[in-house]
Amino acid sequence: MKGVCIMSGEHLVGTVLDGRYEILEVIGVGGMATVYKARCKILNRFVAIKVLKDSLNNDEECLKRFLSESRSTAKLSHHNIVGIYDVGEESGMNYIVMELVDGITLKEYISMKGVLDWKEASHIAVQIGLALQCAHENNIVHRDIKPHNILITKDNTIKVADFGIARAVTSDTMVTGKETMGSVRYISPEQARGGYVDGRSDIYSLGVVLYEMLTGKVPFDGENPVSIAMMKLNEAPISCRMLSPDIPYKIEEITMRAISKEQHLRYQSAIDMVSDLNSVVEEIALEDESETHYIGRRNSKKKKESNRRRIIAVAVVIAILMGIGVYSFMRRGVKQVEVPELVGMTLEEAVLFVSESGLEIDEENVKYEQSDEFEEDIIMHQEPGINQYMNPKKKIKVTISSGKGVVDIPVPSLVGKAYEDAIEELKELELKAERIDEYSETVELGKIIKQSPTKGVKVTAGSSILLHVSKGAEEKKIVPSLVGETIENAKKLVAEAGLKINIRERESTSKVGRVISQSPESAELLKEGDVIDVVVGVEPEIENTPTPTPENSPSPSDVTPSPSTNPVTTPTTPPRRKVLSVQIPEDSPESVLIKVVANGKQIYERRHNKSEVTVDIPVEARNDATVQVYIDGVFMFERVIDF
Repeated sequence: MKGVCIMSGEHLVGTVLDGRYEILEVIGVGGMATVYKARCKILNRFVAIKVLKDSLNNDEECLKRFLSESRSTAKLSHHNIVGIYDVGEESGMNYIVMELVDGITLKEYISMKGVLDWKEASHIAVQIGLALQCAHENNIVHRDIKPHNILITKDNTIKVADFGIARAVTSDTMVTGKETMGSVRYISPEQARGGYVDGRSDIYSLGVVLYEMLTGKVPFDGENPVSIAMMKLNEAPISCRMLSPDIPYKIEEITMRAISKEQHLRYQSAIDMVSDLNSVVEEIALEDESETHYIGRRNSKKKKESNRRRIIAVAVVIAILMGIGVYSFMRRGVKQVEVPELVGMTLEEAVLFVSESGLEIDEENVKYEQSDEFEEDIIMHQEPGINQYMNPKKKIKVTISSGKGVVDIPVPSLVGKAYEDAIEELKELELKAERIDEYSETVELGKIIKQSPTKGVKVTAGSSILLHVSKGAEEKKIVPSLVGETIENAKKLVAEAGLKINIRERESTSKVGRVISQSPESAELLKEGDVIDVVVGVEPEIENTPTPTPENSPSPSDVTPSPSTNPVTTPTTPPRRKVLSVQIPEDSPESVLIKVVANGKQIYERRHNKSEVTVDIPVEARNDATVQVYIDGVFMFERVIDF
């Protein structure tokens, strides 16, 4: 019997999807989905699970785009493409199970190095090109090739990810119209104007990526997406050799051909571009080698063998150089969050919008500038820009349009004043106010917590000032005691406390339909709307089996008790065995000492290599067992195992 399961796609750590995927941690947050690291309990391997955000599950267009990623990529099988393993839906959540890539994005790698050596850049571009060739042969256009969607593994393999906006190519002309997806810095001119899109559009994007690796810059950049798109349509890109003279002429020719405005002037297939890149790398490698080695080998057989070795040596050097850079950067371990597009929003809208992604606007440094293009009070520029990634501890800087008026009114200091008084003061200066209400432990109800822009910033008449107004101290909610309650009573108690409940299931022979454990514990204080995680017992789907008896030994049922056996002290059931899976942390030393204590008694102590990743430890008991796990003497977790 399956119990009721209510899950949130954005709060899944510690849950098990479909009875198979144990969610371990969040590894990425994007505009449409949250990506988790998980362990497949059946195949005992780590995977990545992309779960569509709760707010978008009812959006038919977003759901269609999300599911298209699985349908498109599932057709592809290539070592340079992130693989899709499974697609599922549980309790209204849609998710995709993917290959877990242990690495960093190409965008992060470029940010670290600034400019890549042309050989290394060519090596990366070749692998991207091979992935695109595979996709195009399967009638799939990626449409969003950019460094953010390209991963570099620890062994220097390139993996193209996120086919979320890819579509199957039909014999009909494909026109995107207003739906210009992806980052405008990388999309082709035909995508920017809503024209015919095919594999050559991906080749253009690959050319932009190669250009950026070689120079540290993209061919076209500007204040906003509209201006960048217009440059793509009307201007010629600067030659990459003008920015980086060390680039070989032939590499420049390949790059500039790939980013030709007209589709018929570009490479007509990804494999053609790959072939040219490989030829240049081999040709220059042989030329360099000939300058430092004597000439005179006349035996053609020996010459071919020598050339082959030289090419392999060049490849090895490139791999080593990449490995050093990637590994040193990966040691930072900072999780990045994708930056949403804020241009076109008001400051109030932007503040509320980014909070959903765990980001913040740098309200203390908001800038105002005159603009003929953007209306007054509309964000006209942001840093970082759309589709870039940033540390969530940092803040997004924005520039707001002051319209065509004169920027000459200094903003007064309003912090600490009553909202009504602040409104009157702004009216006298011909300024308006936007309001956001939020709780504060230090500022009285109805008074200003902070303002944007801050005191002294000059704006035009009619500009809006964003005021954060105190709702007073937030009332704390007491966590009710739920352990032992039926699931119906638990839901009722949680609702009455003004909190939410997230239910997980665990097999139990004695606590079916009742709460086994809860987190946080009872009597703790939470904010209104916070979530309590509970574990509810459900009937086992498979009967537990008794501990195997030695060969040639009678089973417990075959043993006839002797008359002298005391029926009170003889166990009526044999001990049962279950397996406890212990994951070795990634930052552990090469070997660790794992110790397990069950019901106060140590049952396991053994040293394991870090490479084992997960250790399965048998636990035997006749009744429920509370186990504690220690690694190298450090307490890791406690768990109740039902028998």
